[in-house]
Amino acid sequence: MNPLSSTGGSALRLAVTARGRRVCIPGMSRTAPLLSMPPTSTRFLVFILVLLCGCSSTNDPADANTGSGGPSADAAPAADASFTPAETAEPLRLWENPAVDPPRGEWFNKLPWLSNISSWISPGCGRGQPREAGEMGDMAVGNGRVFALTGYACPLNTLHNITGPEYQKEKGFFPDWSLRLTLDGAAVRVSAGHLFRVRGTGVLISREQAENIELQTITFAPWTGDALSERMIVRIVTVRNTGTAAVKTEVMAALPESRENRTAFLLVWGPGGVGAEPNGPIIGQTLAPGSEYSIAIAYLLQQRSDPPPDRDALAKLDPAALLEETRRRWQSELQDAVRLESPDPRVADLLETQLVTQLTQRDRRGGVSPMSQYTKLWTRDSIGPVRFLLAAGMHRHARDVLNHYWRAMLHEGDVSNSYRLDTPEGDFPQSNWDQLPPLKGREAAEGPSYAVLMHLWALDAAGDRPLFDSRYGFLKRMIMKQQINGRGLLPFSNDETYRTAMSIAAGQPLAFDFTACCDSANSSFLYAAAAEGFAMRAEASNPQDAAAARELAKRVRDAAEQTYWTSDNYYAPWADRDPSKPPPAPFEDVSSQPIWSGYLQPDNPRARANLDAVWKRLGNDEGFLQSPMPPQYKNFLGMKVEKGVYTGMSPGYTLRHLTAMEHPAANKAFNSLNLAASGSGNYGEYQIADRHAVLQITYDARGDQGDYTARYRPWEGGVNIEAMLHHLTGFTPHALENRAGFSPHLPNGWPRMKVSGLRMGARLYDVEITGSANRRSIILTQTAGEPAEAALEIPILADRPALLMVNGSAAEPAGMFNPFAGAARIRLPAHHLSAGQSLRAEARW
Repeated sequence: MNPLSSTGGSALRLAVTARGRRVCIPGMSRTAPLLSMPPTSTRFLVFILVLLCGCSSTNDPADANTGSGGPSADAAPAADASFTPAETAEPLRLWENPAVDPPRGEWFNKLPWLSNISSWISPGCGRGQPREAGEMGDMAVGNGRVFALTGYACPLNTLHNITGPEYQKEKGFFPDWSLRLTLDGAAVRVSAGHLFRVRGTGVLISREQAENIELQTITFAPWTGDALSERMIVRIVTVRNTGTAAVKTEVMAALPESRENRTAFLLVWGPGGVGAEPNGPIIGQTLAPGSEYSIAIAYLLQQRSDPPPDRDALAKLDPAALLEETRRRWQSELQDAVRLESPDPRVADLLETQLVTQLTQRDRRGGVSPMSQYTKLWTRDSIGPVRFLLAAGMHRHARDVLNHYWRAMLHEGDVSNSYRLDTPEGDFPQSNWDQLPPLKGREAAEGPSYAVLMHLWALDAAGDRPLFDSRYGFLKRMIMKQQINGRGLLPFSNDETYRTAMSIAAGQPLAFDFTACCDSANSSFLYAAAAEGFAMRAEASNPQDAAAARELAKRVRDAAEQTYWTSDNYYAPWADRDPSKPPPAPFEDVSSQPIWSGYLQPDNPRARANLDAVWKRLGNDEGFLQSPMPPQYKNFLGMKVEKGVYTGMSPGYTLRHLTAMEHPAANKAFNSLNLAASGSGNYGEYQIADRHAVLQITYDARGDQGDYTARYRPWEGGVNIEAMLHHLTGFTPHALENRAGFSPHLPNGWPRMKVSGLRMGARLYDVEITGSANRRSIILTQTAGEPAEAALEIPILADRPALLMVNGSAAEPAGMFNPFAGAARIRLPAHHLSAGQSLRAEARW
């Protein structure tokens, strides 16, 4: 390698090190400080009124951020004077936000938007902060070309699982890189470390504080459209003297190691321009009390065969300009996303966190990849991103995921469990789908159903019929060629994430081979839902195919009901092919699939019976469905595990399940998303039920294997936060039928909530709900698009309403849904809305 010559600089020493040893990593509480912009006077008045009604909270409501958005809608119609029960207030409960001082300094004065910090703040590496990787938060920077995780190693500024100039990792990631600070020649002992994310962006800030000194980094992957700068990870590093005496500081750096056919340059912006440094110190400086010094560095990643970067092109790059352009790009990418206003800033920030998590792991070709451990494009892992992005109004991004999946699949010639992310550019011909043999191996079942379901979800949300029609032959093959045996049952794919947790719960070996002994209820649920959806969409143009798919779906459904439904009124997760074996206990991921997949509708009697039986066996006070840990697995591998382990998407499956059934524990399940999230608002592949930490067995600082189990997961986060959005809004689009459903909930005693920008094709909706312990008022407004039917349902905390008003007049319910005592959904008569029109409804009990 031919590094560019040094440009020189003053004496502050900043050093980046590649570390090959295993790191013990600090942990964190999973709560974060409340850092938010002050509420408007209108919102503050709402809180005062709530407090006067007797609401209480563990947090100060005056600190709560109700979110950003347009002006409030008009008040709901007044209640009928004949209604006698007095309205009662419900206690307000907010997700906890311990206070942490925000980052500060000259860069924050120069760019004030950097001070708008998400409330999901991840601590680590200091005194009293846990020092285990699974206890810490996880954030990342990425722009589709270069990527790095951070937040769960010491020093806290460590960049981990680094890859570039493409997301496909080849044989491994680059080793960890970190900055190390010395004070008067001695290593600094950190007293408190925190990792922040700037709202509305993927820009990260790390801060490591010691007694007399502070090291702070602003880290980002430039998102500019320029191929040179987009191959960089840029860090603006600030050292600040927080003591009362002058100190000599040094920040030391070593050139990053190369990896396979990839190499890295360490670039330094100094007084004389930009240059590449060899191993050794970069800069050092003696700092007076209260003073600070900043320097910008970058890691430039490229193929080993590429020529050294052009010095003139580098000289034109300005870190501040790159940072501003990156912020503008993030704003552009997020502009279509729904907006949430509520008393609890943590909930809106969790929604945005997951949008950033998805887009950070989005390859420049459009596919969303699990970048911790895996990379690649996975059929199964795409379902969370597609379903969440569609629900969040990000239809273009969801279509990009499906398009990248389609191109990669065509390049391979058929469906696969996973594909390379770096599929060559260009178009590839479709196969003769009808002539291909039956699906086999890991594609024999499960994955092909997900491929169909993702396209059906896109049809419902975006009305994208051409997308479906152009892939019709492929989707038909996914239905017709799965392996359905003579009994009408389907196998396991042998790559389901939940299988290990299910093996533990059943007391089987961790790698128990379910494919050898058993048939899969989950495969049947997914298949029936996919085949029936395909048949409905194929009916008009291909009635013979529709009839064949419907017949296969009936065969699978009949077999599933006969095989998996037990005398104890729940669906068994598998069936042993030995008929003498009794049915196994329910298991959380599979038990929730009949509702989540669409196999059952909530009003099906077995949906109610299944949930009732499963909740009694597996439900707990934290809102989780959790299989107990058998004695032989308690504290396995030396880890403190007594209660059990669960997959990272299990909270979302459970919330979706309980919400659909109006189960009394749905609010607890909503709060389980806060408990299960890491301090940064992300979810792991596997998690420990005892303390809801990530089950991380290995931390790979060398980058040879990656972490296990994986972190910062787009599948798990997508499933969970889509469920959260659905709980809050009940938004159910049916774009081809010009019909949208809504059934919004007010969790945790919130007095008000508004979600703006719910998207169905070109139609946009805002839904606002206010309420108390015995009242719900809803304003549903169509803000854009052609007329459509609005199907509104009102969840209430009673068996029957005492009063229902629609558009200012008393009304009778068009129907009721109340499978469990003490909760119900009131179905309103159908209404048609046009752009600018609102539907107003109020229920009291």
